[in-house]
Amino acid sequence: MEFVGSNTRRFQANFWTNDDTYTGGNEHLVDLPFDAAQGLHQYAFKWTSTGIEWFADGVSVYKVLDSALKPTPKTRDSLQKIMVNLWPVDSTAAGWAGTFVYPGTPLSSTYDWIQYTAGETCTVGPLAAGSAATDLHVQGIALALVTKNTQATAKVLVLDGLGRPVQSAQVNGTWTGAITGTSSGLTDATGNVTVTSASSTKTGTATFCATGLTAAGLAYVSSANAATCVSITK
Repeated sequence: MEFVGSNTRRFQANFWTNDDTYTGGNEHLVDLPFDAAQGLHQYAFKWTSTGIEWFADGVSVYKVLDSALKPTPKTRDSLQKIMVNLWPVDSTAAGWAGTFVYPGTPLSSTYDWIQYTAGETCTVGPLAAGSAATDLHVQGIALALVTKNTQATAKVLVLDGLGRPVQSAQVNGTWTGAITGTSSGLTDATGNVTVTSASSTKTGTATFCATGLTAAGLAYVSSANAATCVSITK
């Protein structure tokens, strides 16, 4: 995905197969409903054995399918790495990106976060409800039994509407079933917090439900939760 200075309301999608010395000719310009130079947005591509699909703010904007005439890259025969950069073009690329004029002060680009998900079943869906940096939601809850199965822990991941971890969010939850009571804690820099239940010798299913999230300057959007209640058998 390449953004060019001559028109920041579009990006160029491209791919090369078998490291073909950049002769593939697979460039495609994608128009955007916003100016990419004026704010942060979420960009993604889903690359599998059947093709490549590009996304902007969770919406599919371009797709190519693997074919014999124009094969898409395969992990077995193409080099891969994650790279982000900012570079000025010289006169040989001015027709593509526009003429670069140095303003006299250093230039920089900002990347808020980068995430990679492996596997053919990876998904790129719509942004969380609200889709804003001022929203927060529960992205995941993982339960585990501890202390000879008399207690359970709940590891809760909290993200904002742009998919970034939220630090210092207060997580409140309730235990029901084989374990009862409440637990709460603050998320760390990774957006995670692990809370521990009260002790119980009862057997059966214990359920933890996130009942509330609070963080300074952020609003809890429960409809965006990827998980709200999770159970474990003890």
